[in-house]
Amino acid sequence: MPANGGTLVLLTVAALVLLLTLILVVKLHAFLALVIASMELGMPAEKAHLMVPDLFWPEFANILWKAVRRGRISPRTAEESIATPEKKGIATAPTAKTLRDAFAIATAFDRTVSDAVYVALALVFDAPLLTADERLANALAARFPVLWLGAYCGAG
Repeated sequence: MPANGGTLVLLTVAALVLLLTLILVVKLHAFLALVIASMELGMPAEKAHLMVPDLFWPEFANILWKAVRRGRISPRTAEESIATPEKKGIATAPTAKTLRDAFAIATAFDRTVSDAVYVALALVFDAPLLTADERLANALAARFPVLWLGAYCGAG
């Protein structure tokens, strides 16, 4: 847990991509993007500490690679986006010790192990999982601390 008494929030790749889109494309200040993410969590944005599992970074880079390949963003923008989370101090949690729990969640709820790793980490850290994946949130929110970002950004 954060040393300063804040609240830890785990993010899926899609949630961070949405937040980074707000920051980089819409030019919304990072703090305001975090305000959007923390509104319904009942905490001030400055108390929210973001965390992702270690598998997040290759997934995130792959999304950027696809965007470059399809001509949606420039290679330079992708490289800047890869550097941005590191500069923002997003914590990274190792996933190896959560694989058994993740596998159990995946098989019990017919989700991918990759998705279930995020949920398992949320349980380990007693933190909400903020996701832009509405299907994941709908499938797991009744049982796990999974929140759909769209509910807080006026989507759906």
